[in-house]
Amino acid sequence: MKQANAQQTKEKLLHAAQQIIRDEGIQALSANKIIAVAGVSKGGFFHHFPTLESLYLYMLDDLTKNLNQNLTPESHPTLQDFLQTTTHYLLTFLETSPETISSLFYFMSQTRHKPDYQKRLKTMLNTSFKNWATKLSHYINPPPSNAELESLVRIMDMYFVGLSLHHLVMNDKAQYQKISNDFVAMIMLFIQARVSPQASSNA
Repeated sequence: MKQANAQQTKEKLLHAAQQIIRDEGIQALSANKIIAVAGVSKGGFFHHFPTLESLYLYMLDDLTKNLNQNLTPESHPTLQDFLQTTTHYLLTFLETSPETISSLFYFMSQTRHKPDYQKRLKTMLNTSFKNWATKLSHYINPPPSNAELESLVRIMDMYFVGLSLHHLVMNDKAQYQKISNDFVAMIMLFIQARVSPQASSNA
């Protein structure tokens, strides 16, 4: 019960921080403002997050967890369907939760000056690359080399980061949905030229 209450408090603080970023921008974030919005005591905040930086890191971990939970290949019959669903999910996520992506770009901007951020982001990227390689290999037969998989997931990651930045600035979902469809078609051609994918989830 105590552990469940602690997790509930952390989630309230996380949601309060996200609301402040969404309404006012990340520069408006402060411990006092989060405490007021969440309705949590000052002691409760600092018990879970000794510094504001620790809350930022928790936000980053939460983003990673949500992406990994919501993007699974098992429910998609083909690689193309999985990639199209992934790009649609990201565009919807950017539209409904822009504060999360804004926070991610904040982390990126701080990595040169804050080793903890750089270390956490490197861990996040390496974990994401590994997960994506596993997800993509689900569809590919014969299995591609590690180098081919790494090249593929890095290409996709670079696209998704660029897509996130463009969408935050341009805010044109229809245009970027079309561009994303073109990107998926390019990825399919890239794979066909290198690793002969099978259009079956049983491959």
